[in-house]
Amino acid sequence: MSQGFMEQDGGLVSVSTEFATSGYMRVLGFAPSRGRWFDEAEDLADGRPVAVITHKMWRDRLGSGPNVIGTTVRIGGSLITVIGVGPIEFNGGAGPAVMDMWLSISALRPTGSFAAQSLDRRQDHPFLVRARLLPGVSVEQAQVAMTRLGDELAATYPVINEGRRIHLARHRLAHYEDGAVLHPSSESRMNRIAVTVTFLALVATSPAMSQDIARLESQTAVIRVERGATAPLVIWAFDAAGRPTDGALRVSGPRRGLAVDGTSVRGLVVGEYEIVVTSVPADGAAPVTLRIPVHVDWPAITEVRIETDGDRLYEGARVPHGVAASHRDGSRRQFIEVSWDSSDEDIATVDAFGNVRAVGTGTVTISASVEGVRGEMTHTVVPSPVASMSLVGGLQQVRTGDVQSFTVTAFDEGGSAVDDAPISWSFIYQPDDSIKAPAGPAQILEGRMVADVPGVYTAIASTAGASAEYSFRVVPRDVIRKIEIVGHGSEARIFTTDFWIWEGLDGRDYALTGSKYGDGISMVWDVTDPANIFKTDSIPVDARSTNDMKVSPDGRYGVISREGASSRRNGLVILDLAEPAHPRIASTFESHGVTGGVHNMFATNDYLFSLANGDKYVIIDVRDLDNPKYVSEYNHPDSRVHDVFVHDGLAYSAEWETGVVVVDVGNGKWGGSIENPQLVTVFPTTTGSTHAIFPYYQESTGRFLLIVGDERVQRRGLAWEGTGPDHRQQYDPITGKGGYPRATSGYTQIFDFTDPTNPVQLARYEASEYGTHNMWVEDDVLYQAYYEGGVRMVDISGDLMGNLYTQGREMAVFKAHDPVGYIPNAPGVWSVMPWKGNIFFSDINSGMWAVKMVPTDRPIS
Repeated sequence: MSQGFMEQDGGLVSVSTEFATSGYMRVLGFAPSRGRWFDEAEDLADGRPVAVITHKMWRDRLGSGPNVIGTTVRIGGSLITVIGVGPIEFNGGAGPAVMDMWLSISALRPTGSFAAQSLDRRQDHPFLVRARLLPGVSVEQAQVAMTRLGDELAATYPVINEGRRIHLARHRLAHYEDGAVLHPSSESRMNRIAVTVTFLALVATSPAMSQDIARLESQTAVIRVERGATAPLVIWAFDAAGRPTDGALRVSGPRRGLAVDGTSVRGLVVGEYEIVVTSVPADGAAPVTLRIPVHVDWPAITEVRIETDGDRLYEGARVPHGVAASHRDGSRRQFIEVSWDSSDEDIATVDAFGNVRAVGTGTVTISASVEGVRGEMTHTVVPSPVASMSLVGGLQQVRTGDVQSFTVTAFDEGGSAVDDAPISWSFIYQPDDSIKAPAGPAQILEGRMVADVPGVYTAIASTAGASAEYSFRVVPRDVIRKIEIVGHGSEARIFTTDFWIWEGLDGRDYALTGSKYGDGISMVWDVTDPANIFKTDSIPVDARSTNDMKVSPDGRYGVISREGASSRRNGLVILDLAEPAHPRIASTFESHGVTGGVHNMFATNDYLFSLANGDKYVIIDVRDLDNPKYVSEYNHPDSRVHDVFVHDGLAYSAEWETGVVVVDVGNGKWGGSIENPQLVTVFPTTTGSTHAIFPYYQESTGRFLLIVGDERVQRRGLAWEGTGPDHRQQYDPITGKGGYPRATSGYTQIFDFTDPTNPVQLARYEASEYGTHNMWVEDDVLYQAYYEGGVRMVDISGDLMGNLYTQGREMAVFKAHDPVGYIPNAPGVWSVMPWKGNIFFSDINSGMWAVKMVPTDRPIS
């Protein structure tokens, strides 16, 4: 611990500070009470300097201010950003001393700490390492193991370690509660010790130690945790003689269901999962693996609330009721079983689905019970005053997929409107002469109606004692267009992934494509003549996959994402496109978490938005291509991010089960800027597989739409599950395996985002035999990459409702069956982009394609 000075209220105040690494709180079993702790990028000397203040300082000296996260403090002449508030029960200091804040290792140099000079000098030993004993291991036993480690270090590094020893001392960490400093007894929930040894040396020797591991055990055979809660993850390692040992372990779990670190597991989605723990052995040795089942359960329901419109019923009316069952954290339970009851069935009855029918007059209480928790709603039933109704709006003839909007008004005997009359909607269908009536030809909801098939329809609005109706004809939409193949840039040696087309500074058109499991190869194509697509260059980088490609709108720079680098330092490769046919690698960006892997990006002229290991996105200043600079980042709590799209100063990120996360990164209406992103809103999607987002302003309706796509590279539980098991392997004539096409699922959802505080789901596009990937929208046409379903063009003009696939809105479909593809005749469309009258798309198995929709020879009615 050291003393520093912080600027506050125009003067300097003394603060007690301590530098710590990203793993510090995790090892000790604590977590911040607000915000977050340091990440691995902030362990680097060139990382962003950040601070976490103690809970006591936040409470006593900062007045428990709710907006402390994101503020800055000046330490040693440098501004340090506050990213968190420490745990209530731990202040970090030794003995009775009370800490004020922790600083990241990246703050050593900016704050002028004396220890900064030691970052590049292995012979220096300025750091104290705190560790936690394994259950059942005494300090004496640990000292023996650490002495052996010290001897190994001395033999490996004699110049700097000879004559030194590792000393273990029990360290009773200071706690406090209500202002009083406490010290945990030896019976406390953790046994903590402090080890004085260079941290880097310990990390360097850990893999060698794991060769002693012969068996792994979990303290808990099966872990049960509630959704949103955290359970301890305690792993014991033993050598061949059954003695406790130590070593490097790799811990993994399904990221969509669990958040797993080395010491705990957090339940994210209800379900059954498995954590896999594997030792990291010396070269040639077999790893030891332990599999731990994890059950994520729902937390207990604490509140049941009945939902409907109004608390008064009219005699003779039927009104649907719903139930919101909530947990103690305010989240809502899905797929609940409800028991309904009426206090007086002579006044109102309720069925198993919550439909309440008023059969008499008087006061009645409707109740709903979920898992023993009860909610109630009281209604007063009075005679219905409605004598007549009118239904207006709509056209006499529309096409399939056109939405009709109706307005209904109920009147009493005196001709006055009855505004609170409950309205039920229904329709009658007479099929067209040419077809057999389908099971569900149309949808009607709150005055909006859409028909999937031709025929004569009658919309009906009714309430107790009265009804009104409107009939109209529906004709075929007739938007089908023929597809013409323009050109094909074949690539069958590797998986082709994302691509981006741009007009180069030389006036020609180019495309940049990535690869998956292609040893880091990206391709540059000349697509000026779509009938003659050819490669101009290839760009090799250190990566297993270069998943995503982006080019700035002005064509000044491009960027390649990296995953699976041999050095384990992934990140970005930034390209100078001054000579577009042969890009120059201008720089790389490998800090602030992107080293964990970059899956997707979004490029503007001056800034680049880059995902960082699926955890957050980082914003990078790329005005100087040779010297990219970190600007800021956004990390949504307890969420995994897959993609981000920036439009009009708002960043729309697709975050799997979380749904859509919208952040102000320069729009300003919500107080955000490129340096200080601010959350605007979060809303879930129907499927929980939120993968990609495309914002689109629809001129025909004046609405601002969000096109949100799923990704599900599996069809488990569906009638067609695929031939599998691995669509990435080519056919092997020796084993007779491989060469399987993809089998995917998922669909595209369309939201009205005109009012960001109230997103409304309008429609979906679902071809149920296949699964969606990336998309583009232009001139009221949705261009959808649908994996093995091909590239599909859909008319999204006008108001939208229902499933566009069943309404005749599909304009054209093309599936790239290539007999010489990576996997022959197996379409797998990754991305699509309309460009100068043609439709370009990348296919996983066959490379770049250009097609076009043939113009109709007559106007579309």
